[in-house]
Amino acid sequence: MLSACAAPFDDRDKLLWIISGKATEGLWKGDHSQCQSANEAITKTWKAKLSPANTVFQAEMLALKAAIEWANTANEDVNIWSDSESSLQALKSFNVKSKITQEAQITLLENARIRLGWVKAHTGIKGNEIADTLAKEATTDGIPASLPFPKSFLKKQLLQLSLSRWQAEWDNGETGRSVYSIIPKISNKQLHWSRECIQFATGHGPFPSYLKRFGLHSTDYCGCGEIGNPLHYATRCPLTLSYHHKEPSPQFIVHWWKSALSRKLSRRNIDNLITFLATNEDLIKSQNTTPSHTPA
Repeated sequence: MLSACAAPFDDRDKLLWIISGKATEGLWKGDHSQCQSANEAITKTWKAKLSPANTVFQAEMLALKAAIEWANTANEDVNIWSDSESSLQALKSFNVKSKITQEAQITLLENARIRLGWVKAHTGIKGNEIADTLAKEATTDGIPASLPFPKSFLKKQLLQLSLSRWQAEWDNGETGRSVYSIIPKISNKQLHWSRECIQFATGHGPFPSYLKRFGLHSTDYCGCGEIGNPLHYATRCPLTLSYHHKEPSPQFIVHWWKSALSRKLSRRNIDNLITFLATNEDLIKSQNTTPSHTPA
């Protein structure tokens, strides 16, 4: 939301513009500008509101531009104060892509009687406080203002759309179901899983239960006689006692997987387990096509 007002500044009839910028409640982003005289007589106010897609910087710069345009028609010295340091710095920059900033710069170059200054927000400056009040009012009665949406908004929308489609594919897919139970919600944050942890989670590693599918083992049983899958080697196999985790109850298996792969120390132990299995394949390989005993 944007607002502005104008008033005489001193005995020489200079105009003082007090510009303050802020993000208001909810999704609306905005800023406001206000002018006030030494005797606190407000001669003009202006309020506007932008789309939730616009940035705080855009709102602040629009208010500054409005103040500069008004000051350009005053035919006298004008001091413009703003609590938006980023906007003031942008007006000093030679490398500006924002159209409203460029337009404000052109006006400033053409009129040397307009001066800009910075004031700290929320320090009891009367004009700045009134500007804050006007900004809140602009949420309901501000003039709608239209500015192009920033690239950041487009990137955010595309990211959300991509994540939504990715989640739908993950929910309804046929592959990766073992991992789906561990990670049901997709994210663009890196999990920091090692190659060994990925093999463990997917079951696509040095496990008889996996290798048999490709004819690399004659059976999916371990040398100890039980099915040679990841959970077996991590909790039950007597050949891998050094790498054992506590065996979970059937109702807590999913929680066990999530816990084992979320803790750094546990992941390191899994790395060592997979390395051991890969380098000791003959030790764990069953020499029979049938189990040596019935699994407990």
